[in-house]
Amino acid sequence: MKNCKRCNVELDNSLTRCPLCQQPVEGESIGDRTYPLYGRRNEKGELIEDQDHKARHRKRRLQNLFIFGTILLLSVTIVVNAMTFRGEYWGVYVVSSVFYLWFSIKHTILSNNRACRKILLQAVSLSAFMAVIGVMIPDFHSLIDYGIPLVLSLAVGVEGLLLHFRKSRWKAYVRDFFVMDLLGYLPILLFAVGIIDVLWPSVVAALVSFLTLSSQFAFSFRRFKDELRRLLHH
Repeated sequence: MKNCKRCNVELDNSLTRCPLCQQPVEGESIGDRTYPLYGRRNEKGELIEDQDHKARHRKRRLQNLFIFGTILLLSVTIVVNAMTFRGEYWGVYVVSSVFYLWFSIKHTILSNNRACRKILLQAVSLSAFMAVIGVMIPDFHSLIDYGIPLVLSLAVGVEGLLLHFRKSRWKAYVRDFFVMDLLGYLPILLFAVGIIDVLWPSVVAALVSFLTLSSQFAFSFRRFKDELRRLLHH
């Protein structure tokens, strides 16, 4: 039997190279057979760290640095606002803006979520951000009256197009589409409770949601019905 000193395994006499490390082997067997570490090795036989693991480590380190920077910025903003307080809570604008940017980068730009999930999360976060600004700054109340219905209308329409043209991913997209379509009726509810003052943008958002859902029933009725039944059962 031949022996590979680098991997410390016994080999058949017919082999001239070790099948694990591809190095020439000797004809003398020594010691008991042991199993080598799996993975790529350099010329010295040292295990090379997987490149994917390095990439994940770098990404995790950048995320931690970003989180720390965000916490530091928010802390400084709150302290400065408190020390220079003149009846204006401008720190709330900075905090809400930072949270929106952080959420957008983490869950849309850097995320591996499906396209429909990214659109849903972006629409929700942007609507919440506009709601905060519209409540805190009365002059910007139009963000609530017009901005939120517009964002939800666009999100519902885009998700409907994705659901229609990406039929191979239909099952992966349909649940997020259902949620997004229901959110299209939210402006009408906000108008009913007096949060939104202008009616027609809310009506447009509800109409887009209704037409988008109706088109899915018209063009993919059987598939849509089966998926709806599955979702309701679970």
